Amino acid sequence: MMGYFGTYSSFVVGNYNEVSENADSAAKEIEALLSAVESAIGATVDDSDVARFNAAGAGEKLEITRITYEVMSLAAEMYEKTDGYYNPAVGNLVDLWGFTPRFDDPDYAPSEPYDRPAGEPLPDEKYIEAFSSDGITDFGAVELIKDNGRYYAVKPNATVTVEKTYSMNIDLGGIGKGYAADECAKILSKYGLKKSYVSIGTSSLYLAESEKTAKGAPNKNMYEVKLTHPRESKEYLSVYACNVAASTSGDYEKFFIYDGVRYSHLINPFDGRPTDSGFVTGSVFGESAAEGDALTTALAVMEKQAAISYASESGYKYALLYEENGGYALYTNMDESEYALHDGRIEEIREYSID
Repeated sequence: MMGYFGTYSSFVVGNYNEVSENADSAAKEIEALLSAVESAIGATVDDSDVARFNAAGAGEKLEITRITYEVMSLAAEMYEKTDGYYNPAVGNLVDLWGFTPRFDDPDYAPSEPYDRPAGEPLPDEKYIEAFSSDGITDFGAVELIKDNGRYYAVKPNATVTVEKTYSMNIDLGGIGKGYAADECAKILSKYGLKKSYVSIGTSSLYLAESEKTAKGAPNKNMYEVKLTHPRESKEYLSVYACNVAASTSGDYEKFFIYDGVRYSHLINPFDGRPTDSGFVTGSVFGESAAEGDALTTALAVMEKQAAISYASESGYKYALLYEENGGYALYTNMDESEYALHDGRIEEIREYSID
């Protein structure tokens, strides 16, 4: 068990007695990798590349690490693929709504003009409008440069002013964990550790093969991935899988309730507000955990029909849970043998017609 990205990660290998030397070497490399990724893009690391980017002035060019360059390049690809629904440039909005790490500090004190006193959680509309403006949320405007083995990022030359001046603020935490899971998968392969898995904060995983086939699994060496119901804290769904990356997002990770409305950390980049699509949680299974992390984030903020249509065309297996008609509905493209639904109160929809 290792602590990075403000959460816990784990690396598990089967038949350890047979592969102990390789497993121990892999564990050291995995821990070094996670430390390097956190140092490069960690939201709570004061001198990380992300922290320096956010503190930089508009139009400034910064030298960054190879890791940050790779993560930002992946983020840029997913920003384009999802038509901007996955957008790491909503950092100002995430902070505006009170979901950045500084609010978890026991010594937290208001420091921005938009910070609100306890009991007044909703931000001023003028900040929502300003922080949603194209200039500081267009992640596609970030210029990434690779030159003679060195890496750079150029911050867009755009600002907004509301009492003080703000430039683009990014958060790579979600896709960064997926990137780490994908890099861990390469380490597992390097050491021939076929019976293994790695979990980065439980939301980003790479599953090789299980030493023991899960009960009910349709094929050998499959794991049972248990997904927890966000409202009831018990498993509602099991997915059987192996040799695949898995990613999950949900509105339960960070949220507050005000006047009976749930406001989560999943911010719609187009209106600057927490998603109101009815999305509760979603998991995808496919080739890349980094791409999967960005995909689940995008699906969370899309309107439901658009999300299901996009997921269906993504090439990933998906399971999306929505609040619907006073209950819950599960939308999935998985074969019936690939999962088990444990809550009979959830409506199961495997074929969905998009109007």
